[in-house]
Amino acid sequence: MIKIDEKTEKNFLKAEDLRAKGKNNEAIEILKEILKDYPEFPPVLNSLALLYTNLENFEEAESYFQKCMKIEPVPLVCINNFAKLYYNYKCYLKALPLLQKSLRENINQIQIVEIAANCLFEANLKKEANNFYKEMLKIFPDNKTIKHNHGKNLLKMNKHQEGLDYIKETSGVIEFGEKKFKIN
Repeated sequence: MIKIDEKTEKNFLKAEDLRAKGKNNEAIEILKEILKDYPEFPPVLNSLALLYTNLENFEEAESYFQKCMKIEPVPLVCINNFAKLYYNYKCYLKALPLLQKSLRENINQIQIVEIAANCLFEANLKKEANNFYKEMLKIFPDNKTIKHNHGKNLLKMNKHQEGLDYIKETSGVIEFGEKKFKIN
């Protein structure tokens, strides 16, 4: 990890405070100044990418995340944030390799597992999704997002009864069979 001087650290914390308060442009100015002295400082690159994400500037956010990904070791938070950028912009096939990399480093990130599950489903990668859901349900057997996506994916694979069973389990739907009920 890069060592920074005290003044830079204070400026970075000020920029983070501004980012938290929604003062994105002010934070960007400070962080760009820091980059002049520390061009490969992952927390600054990550923060700039998040700021541009907040401003809905996909290209700038992607650019700063890409710079961060070139610095070894890549912080897990940068990988995850980059994957979330792609996910939020429906770039599922770009998000998946980042999510896989993140989960190889730490499988116990339920939010990242759920995003990966959603990406696989949305990308219509039925076989890969089916394998992923089965593996993740071994680790997270009670996770409703994984179960629900697994059910929907099984329906896509024409495994209707198995898919419906998963969906019923996660949706709270109670089946009463063939009987009709009249509610007054």
